[in-house]
Parts: sequence; C-alpha cells; structure tokens
Amino acid sequence: MLDHSTGDEKNLADRRDQLARLLRLDTQFSEIIATWAGFGMQGEQTAPARSVQVEEDQAPLLGVPVATSVVRRDVHLVSRVAGPEFLAAAVTEFVYEPRLGLRLDQRRAVRAGSAPLEHVVNQLRRNVCYITTPATQQGPDDVALRATTLLLRAGTPVAVVTEVVYWRLITHRMDHAASTTAVSRPPHSRSAW
Repeated sequence: MLDHSTGDEKNLADRRDQLARLLRLDTQFSEIIATWAGFGMQGEQTAPARSVQVEEDQAPLLGVPVATSVVRRDVHLVSRVAGPEFLAAAVTEFVYEPRLGLRLDQRRAVRAGSAPLEHVVNQLRRNVCYITTPATQQGPDDVALRATTLLLRAGTPVAVVTEVVYWRLITHRMDHAASTTAVSRPPHSRSAW
C-alpha cells in the first residue's frame, strides 16, 4: 500500500499523467483501462438506459439543438478476476440514436446492453475533447481523471461520453510493480472484451 509520502505522491501523479496521455489516443476507452489494469474488464449497467434531453453543454458537441432527446447509458467497467469486484472506471453516454441508423433490434441492444457503446456498435471512432484531473483526494473511490469524448460514425458525432477513471486503478498499478511499463499495444489492436 502507498504511504503517500512526497515521493509516492509524485509517482502517483506521474502515473495519473501517463494514463491521461494514453486516454488521449483514439483507442477504445475500455481497452486502455483493461490494458492498464493488466486484466480484462466487463461492463455493468448501473441504471437502465433512459431517454433524456440533451443539455446546453452537450448539444453543440453532438451538433443538435438543446433539449433534443438522447439515450443516457451508465456503465461501470469492473473485473472480478481475483477477489471482490474491482471498479476501475465508469462511462456515461448520451447517444443520439437517429445517427446510428440502427434497426429496432439493434436499438434494443443498445438500450439493454451493459457494454460501452463502442463495443455494441461497430465502426465508432473515439475523439477526446478534453481530460481533467478533478480530485484532490486520492482515495480508491475518488475520481482521478475525467474525460469528455465524442463517439463518431463516419465523422459525425453519435454520442457524448463522460469517461471516469478512479484512483484505485492507478494505485493498483503502483501496488503491482510488474505492471510499471507503458502500454505497448498498438492503438487499434483488440483485447478480448
């Protein structure tokens, strides 16, 4: 366990910054998280998908008017490989379904699915708008990184996504010294989801 001495805090901040650089790649968020953790992740829906109205800050990113109906999806990225559930990250997606061009059965899969949208719908590209480091606290349940991203299909935004990484993922990496090298997987490779 980290003792949060000056050296450990700097090393922790360096690790957070290293992960932030990786998150700026257009690789799937869940792949980056799984690779960083060193084990597979699965999606877990935290609330049923529901229709909401797009808010003022999201509308211009999606290129739609304020109050346009979108589907909100809330998913945790977890692992149960060894021991209790390991919550590494979370995504909140605001999906503008008409741009996806999905059949009714596919729309149902988007609403019912527990995997992030990037695993449910093919040919989406992730584009990072910005990443913030909101937490001054470094507890396992505190947010270490928050990214606002767009999922694009053929260059057109189909979803605004908030991606959150918890400190537990970064301290896990610190606690397991064998995992201290940078992610070396090519940005478009696939891991088993």
